[in-house]
Amino acid sequence: MWREYIEFKKINEEFLMYFNIEKKIDLNIDDINDPVVLIGWPGIALVAKLAISTIKDAIDAELFLNIEYFDFPPKSTVEAGSLDIPSAKLYYKKRKINDLFILTANFQP
Repeated sequence: MWREYIEFKKINEEFLMYFNIEKKIDLNIDDINDPVVLIGWPGIALVAKLAISTIKDAIDAELFLNIEYFDFPPKSTVEAGSLDIPSAKLYYKKRKINDLFILTANFQP
């Protein structure tokens, strides 16, 4: 789809954040129906992250955005032999009443 690099700056302060956003599916804002967002960050025993991943898998939500953070936190993960920088993923599921967005990450902000 598309990939975009976004830089945020605050004037007169040392505040820089760099994001790399990759859009995986096209969504027309007019087609989104009263959306609800579920968020699950990894925390103690990864309970929220595992719960949100289970919901995502159960409803077969599609990956909408992959967001990579280049400036924080100073850690990475290794899955299946692949080193990943801190990132968040936003999933989407079209529903009859309320469309659903699911946000999760491999770090806690």
